[in-house]
Amino acid sequence: MTPDPNAPSAPKGAVFALSVALVAAVVCGGIAAYIAYNAGYDAARATLQARLDEQAKALEKTQVQKPKKQADEIPPVRPTAFSAADLQVPGLTDLPPRARDELMAVFNTIAGPCEPCVDNGQSFAICLLERPVCENMPILAARAVRLSKQGLDRIAITQALTFERPWARVDVGSSPTEGPADAPVTIVEFTDFQCPYCARAQKTLTEIRDRYGDKVRFVYKSYPINTHKAARPAALAAMAAHNQGRFWEYKRLLFERQRELKQETTLEAIAREVGLDIARWEKDRASELTASKVSLDEQQARRLRVRSTPTFYVNGYRIKGARALESFTRIIDAELTDLDAK
Repeated sequence: MTPDPNAPSAPKGAVFALSVALVAAVVCGGIAAYIAYNAGYDAARATLQARLDEQAKALEKTQVQKPKKQADEIPPVRPTAFSAADLQVPGLTDLPPRARDELMAVFNTIAGPCEPCVDNGQSFAICLLERPVCENMPILAARAVRLSKQGLDRIAITQALTFERPWARVDVGSSPTEGPADAPVTIVEFTDFQCPYCARAQKTLTEIRDRYGDKVRFVYKSYPINTHKAARPAALAAMAAHNQGRFWEYKRLLFERQRELKQETTLEAIAREVGLDIARWEKDRASELTASKVSLDEQQARRLRVRSTPTFYVNGYRIKGARALESFTRIIDAELTDLDAK
């Protein structure tokens, strides 16, 4: 069909608009197709991943799981056959034959109650012979002889020589202390100022202080737990207070106001209450020296395998958790009795 030359032509503006509309439609269609493709790809990928996860779980159920070795697993004791003459414990050879044999059976079969000997499955007798490592052993051996003379049997003596955790050497260093340096009993406390169990344990420590007086020295060690965000700043603040001789007052108020530690003003408010030079305290708690002291305590805690707070060492014997007074008095009374018997 031949177009009519006399027919009116479309305006140029209309033609341009139509062209723009067509281009826009093509572009939008392409974008929509691309979005739909990506959505479909993501859905397919998620479905495939879910299937793989299900297969992995099913495979795990069919496999035999080997039990994991516990970090604190104690090896069995290797029995020994030492004689009373071998050990050279004062008074041991003077015991009646039956009592002496009973006591040697204890020494040769139970674990040496210090960490190096326990870790190696060594008997009490071997631990006793390695005195440079286990310097507490002569005290325990003398305790065993004394109890044997009192007529205690093998079971009772074993209980008297066995504690919840083996003895360990704890370095007091330059940590804050309260009580005479020559006190016969030292209690080292690894604590976290934001730990509710640590706060609960303070009552027991006060009872010990009231009951034993100058016979006990208390030592503080910092061990802030990572999940307790206010614990480290509180530890640094307490050590800064220690530089001005106000550590124990500051420590007491930190635990009393434990619920307020997340507030930024609490640490300074306590510093003012105990009468600190605030400018000096601010400088000390921000210093690298103070931070290094906290870090040294943390390193020592890890070496001792301390995994929770509070953890105490009573003359080297570990007590874990906020325990009742009796858990402490058992060790304290035994240590004091041994010293009085010398």
